[in-house]
Amino acid sequence: MPGFAQFYDAMVAQLPPEYEAGADVERVCWPLLQELAAAATPAGSSPAGGSTQHDSIAGQAPGSSNSAAQLSVLDMCTGSGRVALALAARWAAWTGASPGTRLSIVGVDHSSEMLAAAQAAAAERSTHSSVQLSWQLGDMAAPQPPVPPGTCSLAILTAGSFHHLLTSADQAAALRSLAACLRQPPAPSFLVLNLLDPGHLAAHAGQELLAGPYRRMCLAAAREAAPDGGMIWRHRFRLQRYASEVAAAAVEAAGLLWEREEGWALREVAPEDLERLAAAAGLQLVRRRARWSDGWGGAAPACAVADGRVFVFAPGPAAA
Repeated sequence: MPGFAQFYDAMVAQLPPEYEAGADVERVCWPLLQELAAAATPAGSSPAGGSTQHDSIAGQAPGSSNSAAQLSVLDMCTGSGRVALALAARWAAWTGASPGTRLSIVGVDHSSEMLAAAQAAAAERSTHSSVQLSWQLGDMAAPQPPVPPGTCSLAILTAGSFHHLLTSADQAAALRSLAACLRQPPAPSFLVLNLLDPGHLAAHAGQELLAGPYRRMCLAAAREAAPDGGMIWRHRFRLQRYASEVAAAAVEAAGLLWEREEGWALREVAPEDLERLAAAAGLQLVRRRARWSDGWGGAAPACAVADGRVFVFAPGPAAA
């Protein structure tokens, strides 16, 4: 039965502008991948189509990685594959990579339902020979990294997925696992991660959302203290799928195709706590931004720690 994956995609498609849907790929992940492709070019050559927006990444000169020209992207909590598929499509259409450079993208999610939706979406699209897409079931807090250690050029954890880690121990484990996936210096590699605005974490009992032929009602919402001192929002939602958008808007009983209930829990995360946990996991902060639209490059001024929502980390020494 179609369910949460289809609803989730419909919901994302109609989010208001302040959620910046799609800006994670457009403004940060894709520009970073272009720079990584430039750095993967063998020394002494340059990618076709000219250089990308920076001449070096985090102080590392292009060509400092090995000459295999192989890039690997990990899309953790890939869901229905939105980010992975968008990056694959952009790579296939891009002429800036040097000939022979290949891109491997691994989408990982703990939900087999979401992965099935990602696989179905990928099957509907043609895949360029320079891109390899794969999908696997996995948990972001699992102690074993989802890809071989030290092989990943770019790890991505967006859509506020970090908030689904409900204990500080799981948060630390996830960051250690992601750090282990990344290639080590002098080869450049990055982790892109975001936090949600606190106002976007909570729904309220009785609150409804209409997304195409889907309706969502919040049945219950509670904010509770976690044993380790954090705060967690727990919600219960009823999801309904109608025969049409008109039937959903009118709540036509005859047009109701199915309904199901879903639990949803999100932990509040302070930016300073994220940066502290990342440092302990051996990740150094490269960029902190208040919005995806501030972009990856250096044009936007660094925001205050408390305002940080978008973070780019690179491997570094673990903090004591």
